Amino acid sequence: MWVIINQFKVLILEVEDALVEVKGHEKSAVIRNTDNIYGKMFEWPSWCNDTKEPTWCEYLMWDSAKDSWYPMTLKYKYYNDPENDAEVERRMEYGKGE
Repeated sequence: MWVIINQFKVLILEVEDALVEVKGHEKSAVIRNTDNIYGKMFEWPSWCNDTKEPTWCEYLMWDSAKDSWYPMTLKYKYYNDPENDAEVERRMEYGKGE
């Protein structure tokens, strides 16, 4: 369902069931949205909230850090990696000029 929030067109996706396969263990499981547990995970994105703090799902949309599966901004916030920190700071500085 598409909705308009603060002049942004936003897609709201409702997940009812998800099939998850754990690689290397040759097993799978069906995870159900019992009692709408995934619906309760909704948070307004940073551009729509007062704190401007990224929500958990925004990290999933960011570029990966070099030699890591972690998003570079998440790694910047929680880990000491001078090379990653310098790249994130360079990008933040560049973004100010736009």
